[in-house]
Amino acid sequence: MPSNEWTKVVHREYRARIDSLGDEADDPDARAELFRPQIEWYRERLQAGVHETKKSGKFDLTIGHYARMVTNLVSPFFFVASRR
Repeated sequence: MPSNEWTKVVHREYRARIDSLGDEADDPDARAELFRPQIEWYRERLQAGVHETKKSGKFDLTIGHYARMVTNLVSPFFFVASRR
């Protein structure tokens, strides 16, 4: 599946989850709680990557790599949240 199609699938799923909050859909705390498992998963992956980078001692290109990775990972959350 092309990435643009996958983004549409993810967007629909996130939108459905946010809509399931009903009146709390605009509450940032309710959204944070709703997506806590996904946010934790991303945080753990990032921590593991940073740990491996520190262990290997290769920091030259990896800082930009992790900055892009974080941006790409959290963008769907902010995109869906901003579409309200």
